[in-house]
Amino acid sequence: MPDNSYNVVEFDEEAVKLELRFIDVGSVEIGKFKLKPEVPESIGKYRKLTSTKRVFFVSVKNDLRTKIAEYVFNKISPDNMHAISYGTSPSKSLSEVAVEFAKKRGVKLTKPKKLTEEMLEDADYVISLDESVDVRRVDEVWKLSTPNSYEDALKLCKVIEGKVEELIRRLLLN
Repeated sequence: MPDNSYNVVEFDEEAVKLELRFIDVGSVEIGKFKLKPEVPESIGKYRKLTSTKRVFFVSVKNDLRTKIAEYVFNKISPDNMHAISYGTSPSKSLSEVAVEFAKKRGVKLTKPKKLTEEMLEDADYVISLDESVDVRRVDEVWKLSTPNSYEDALKLCKVIEGKVEELIRRLLLN
């Protein structure tokens, strides 16, 4: 198929042939290039590293610990990772400690949300902060006690930061 009467590209299912045609001079074959239908391994690794990963933090109430975990994860994770927190029987509002934590840290915590079984299909990784969470899929359980004060919440935040850093490493490598 001529392109501006100078370049010729011919292709079939297996190869592409490139040829240059010059007016009054003739043509020069650039080459015939075989098409590779399989995806190179490096592209597969790139896609795996750059695809968006969704992490769910789940507890019963979703009013404090999972909110802190969601905040920490989204603060330190790469742009292609995102966390959302849910509760199996969520509270109507955030706990007083969560409100104080958000206010003093200058962050916005979302109100508690209910997890449904259908939502689990959208998750790449599910972490439960309550052993008693009754969902069909939990990839990991973090045994973290509920803080009773702002100071305890700060300590919990530090523990969660370490766990989240390790989780991000594992998600990037797997």
